[in-house]
Amino acid sequence: MDEVLFHISQHLEALQVYLNSSIQHGRLMLQTSSDHTRAFFTEVWSGQRAANLREGAELLYLWLAERAGEVKRLAEELIQPRRFLRQIQHLLENDRTQTTWLTTLWTPVLGNVFPQTDNLAHNSPDSCVGEFSRTGLYFGGLGFLFGGLFGVMLGLSWYRPPPPTQRMRAVVCMGYYGPDSLATVDDLPVPTISSPDQILVQVKAASVDTVDSKICCGYGRVLRKQLYAHSYVSVDENVTEIVKQACVVCSKNARHNFNFPVILGRDCSGIIIEIGQKVKNFEVGDEVWFGAPFWSSGTMCECVVVKENVVAKKPRGVGFEVAASLPYTGTVAWNAMVRQAGLNAASTAGKRILVHGGSSPVGCILIQLATLWGGSVATTCSSRATPVAQALGAEEVIVTGRGNVEKQLEVRESFDMIFNTVEGSLSHEACLRFCRPGGHVVTTFPSHVASDSYSFLLRPTYNLWLRIKVTAHSSQLTPDLLLGLSPWGDLVPSPATLDQLAALVEDGSLQPVVDKIFSPQDAELAFQHAGSDEAIGKTVIRFR
Repeated sequence: MDEVLFHISQHLEALQVYLNSSIQHGRLMLQTSSDHTRAFFTEVWSGQRAANLREGAELLYLWLAERAGEVKRLAEELIQPRRFLRQIQHLLENDRTQTTWLTTLWTPVLGNVFPQTDNLAHNSPDSCVGEFSRTGLYFGGLGFLFGGLFGVMLGLSWYRPPPPTQRMRAVVCMGYYGPDSLATVDDLPVPTISSPDQILVQVKAASVDTVDSKICCGYGRVLRKQLYAHSYVSVDENVTEIVKQACVVCSKNARHNFNFPVILGRDCSGIIIEIGQKVKNFEVGDEVWFGAPFWSSGTMCECVVVKENVVAKKPRGVGFEVAASLPYTGTVAWNAMVRQAGLNAASTAGKRILVHGGSSPVGCILIQLATLWGGSVATTCSSRATPVAQALGAEEVIVTGRGNVEKQLEVRESFDMIFNTVEGSLSHEACLRFCRPGGHVVTTFPSHVASDSYSFLLRPTYNLWLRIKVTAHSSQLTPDLLLGLSPWGDLVPSPATLDQLAALVEDGSLQPVVDKIFSPQDAELAFQHAGSDEAIGKTVIRFR
């Protein structure tokens, strides 16, 4: 097998060298052809043939100008505006005038065009149209006036001017090359409702999540790209057109294709400003919160269109900034406790639980849930976060800056359950060493997406599988009523989970932890703070 892979790699390298050589050769040929073409056109333009063409064009212009003058003189002779005005004045000065004035007026004109009408003036009035009076002229003028007004009014009633495209501010990822791809744009098109079950939300606040920083480095890029191609990249059905328009706006600021910009943000809170015709559970003005999975267009923008079945009422008694810190993070913590660890209010009592990374957004919630359900909680955190961890309910605090964490855990009693919320500092195998027999380790930080490491040979197969799965799950895209699992195995914050979290917040059992609040123009500082060791809980960006 290794020999086969070795030969394949050799052939691929040879193919790459051949392609590079072909590209360079083609570029040289293109440059040579361009030089020859430029020299040819220069020679043609400066030659005798080009001079003859220019002289012919000048003669043609002079001939056309002369003909235009003749046409103008002929038109003046035919129309005779001064004579026409004198006849109109004569008509208005007399109470009743025979149609003889018509023959007098038009005989010269018709005589020039149709010579056989020269004897029109000698015909009797009865052979013409009949009598033409001042009263008839007035009624005719009024008819033209009212007819014109009616036409204008009818045209205005039918005319529907295109609605002006409104713009919004958003924090986006302009490419998959790390923190430098982060940007704040002010002219992203505002989404509009395209389905009767959708809701337009004015975002008041959104929080920075760990997965947002990973998205800037390419996390989930293959899945996101393919879902975008299948128009399933967002709960907003018209996000495809929005992103395409935004690419034109941002084309001078990033190296991108139509997959960018990617709006960041996994959770938010805001006010409903418009609803679809089939929305039943919400009204304009309701305060709501919701979250979005990693492959979806995010919430860190001024307006978001979402479906009714992913939105829940915001907890009463808390501000938008506090509420925005909980939907996605709270869903991750709830899933870790209830679904993965199998804990609840009855089964948690008396268990010894370790939350590694108690100052992380998920860790702050896990400490409170485990304490609320009767568990004995220990946690690891920095010295700065120690008072916060103790206030949230941690009985033991292991300070990470005072020696090796594993050595500190070795001298302590084992745990029934360990929640690892910090990536890289403590491996899964190391956590298992500190568990009691039958204990479990639950990891809450974003796991690796397998499709991100697929080579170009596997991606067509993956794309085909994705198409089949999208079709097979087309009737199951609504999140699970309890835990909100998407067809791709990741979490989608569901209204059922959000309602349970809201009830805990309203009765004071769960306290969201907000560390710092930034404005959209300071998004880069917000991401830097959220990724530092000094951060405690969630970092929020305020849009109002």
